[in-house]
This record gives sequence, structure tokens and C-alpha cells, in this order.
Amino acid sequence: MSTTPYPAGQAIRLPVQLVDPVSGTPVDPETLTLTIRLPDGSTASFTIADLTRLGVGSYEYVYTPTLPGRYAYWFRATAPNGGLDGEFTASTTGAFADAGQVFGWPGSYVTIAEFRAMPTGTNVDDLIANGSLAANDAELGNILLRASRWCDNYCAVQLGAHRVLSERQSVRVAGDGTITLSPRHTSGAVPAVSLSRLAYGSPGQMTDSTPAVYWPADGLIVVPFTGGGGTVPLQFGGPPPGQRMWVDYDYVAGFPISILTTATAAAAATLTVQDATGIQPGQTLNIHHPGSEEAVSVATSWTPTTGPATLPLVGTAAYAHPAGTSIGAMPEDIKTAVGQMAVVLIRRSSDTGAPSVDKSVGTDMDVFQKAARMILDRYKRIAV
Repeated sequence: MSTTPYPAGQAIRLPVQLVDPVSGTPVDPETLTLTIRLPDGSTASFTIADLTRLGVGSYEYVYTPTLPGRYAYWFRATAPNGGLDGEFTASTTGAFADAGQVFGWPGSYVTIAEFRAMPTGTNVDDLIANGSLAANDAELGNILLRASRWCDNYCAVQLGAHRVLSERQSVRVAGDGTITLSPRHTSGAVPAVSLSRLAYGSPGQMTDSTPAVYWPADGLIVVPFTGGGGTVPLQFGGPPPGQRMWVDYDYVAGFPISILTTATAAAAATLTVQDATGIQPGQTLNIHHPGSEEAVSVATSWTPTTGPATLPLVGTAAYAHPAGTSIGAMPEDIKTAVGQMAVVLIRRSSDTGAPSVDKSVGTDMDVFQKAARMILDRYKRIAV
């Protein structure tokens, strides 16, 4: 595994490839076990029945670390006898800890197929020494996840669409009867998408409401609080302009990003996605299927939700797309930054076989990383 830390709570693929010691050809073992040692010294053990078989002799286990710190793991096989040892680090992240509970931790912002289609000049078929295509793709998937999280952490805000529950702040009612919420999980370029709940009042005396009217703009959410159509009608005694009060609210922020969970045929009128968080009626979504890219529009009849969903379209899809194809409204420049950081992680890795570059890659990697930072600077959250 790469030495680049994973965020605690992110699923990690642990691949292994077994070969016949004489012929060198892949072969399935008679038995195969995986043991993981956690940072607290405890261990977790798994048998071949717990692993996913990717092909002849090729297996993986998807593990989600819950503790920060250093993990060690080892595969052991019989007939043929062999094994593989590795380790990885899970780190805490402070990017999303300032307020509220965040739900909807996204996967990679770039799929394996997208990255392979990028003109990176990087060999991704030897990430795991003597590994199968499936094992190398599994590790490439891990690298793209880490590159995506690097971009999130650099921006100090989650770029992919996510829900935030129970964020709190104090506000004042403006002269026009509005209040302005300043969500911590947005920035000037990373939008607040929707507001589903707003509680107001003073600590210990909060009143819940469901805002029917609000205006997300520039990372803020403006809510008419008093007067006609406001959250709190004047006749019910809304606070006067200038008065401070406390609010507790739920919202969705970030750019929708998902994958198709089932293959779709050309002329399909609906698309089934893994996570519909942040997708809005009438929104244009980009399908990133290399060679068959297209944009589709969500029907106005769509009711926003989170989790797996079937999206109705305006018209139909022009092309057929396989399951796993990326779909969403993630800006193309963010995808470019993820690709650039993935190249950096691949070429700087010290334990993924022989990188396909010479020893003088430091300057090139600095260029890649600086280019990613320049792209992401406009999306960074500036603390206020």
C-alpha cells in the first residue's frame, strides 16, 4: 500500500495476487487469511470467504479504519504457500469538524476509467508489483480516493455534495427582515444547495421550522425571516431588525457527484445513481464515459433526495453507459486537479513497484502539485 495517509472512516481496498512459485502463473490458493493489526494493538482476522475474488489468484478486502494511527496487515496462503505484508496510516482530518455532522462522504471525484483516459503519461499497470489488472485498478482506485480527499482538505471544505446536520451560529435580523446564514461547509465557489430545517431562538428555547423560501448565493443562504412569506410571520412576533438570535440548521452543500449503479441503454429516459445528494430539478449533469460523454438534464418533476435514486430526464440519454460511469456536476477543473494529484501520489509512492519515471521527477511533481493548488485556490474556504 502507499504510504500516503487515508482519512479515518474511508474504505480502503487491500489487494493480493497469488502465483504458482514454479510457473509464475496466477493460481487460487487452498486457504487464504487476512489479519489486520489496529493502532491500539488489537487484531481483526478474515478468511477467504470474507474476501472478494477478482480473478484467478486475485483477491481483495475492503476495510474501513475507525481509529487514527498506523495499521499493519498480512495475507497468508497455503497451496501455494505465500503471503503479502503491508501497512497504512489512517489520519484524522479537521476539515469538517468545525460544526455540524457531515453525511454523504463521497467516493473519488474521478473514476478509474476517467483517469486512464487522461493524458497523464503515467503507467498505472505496475502500481502493485507483479499484480493483476484488477489488483492495479484496486490500488488506482485507492489513489484516486486519496487525491480527492487531498483536494477537499486543501480547500478546507468538502467539494462533493453532502448533508450537514445541526450547524449552529448566531445571526442578526437585517432591516429588510432577512437573516443570512454563513455555512461552514461552503465557500464562495462551493455552493450551498438547499436548506431543509431552521431552528431559531435562544439556547434551550429553540423553535423548529421548514423554510419554504430561501436564497443560496456565494456560499451563503439568505432567509426571509419576518414579513410576507418569511419563516416567522410578523404577527407571530418575529424578532425586530438588529436583534441577535441563535440558529441551528440542516443543509446540503457541494457539487453533486455520483456513479451509475446499473448500465443504461441509449435513449434511456431515467438513470439510476448511487447517491443523488445535491441533485436539483432541471439541473444539467455531465456523464463522464470516455468516448461517449454527454450532458443530460434532470426533469422538473424530480423531488430532491439523498442516497440511491432513479433520476427522470428531460428527453433521453444519447448513448449507452455501463454501471460505474461517473455522473454529476463536479466542475471539470476540480477533476483535473484530482488527476494531477493522483499523478503526484503515484510517482512519489515508495512501495508500489517500479514507477514508470526516472529519478529526476521531483521538479515535475512540484509542477503538478502547484497546478492543482492554483486550480483549487478559488474553491478554498477562507475562515472568517
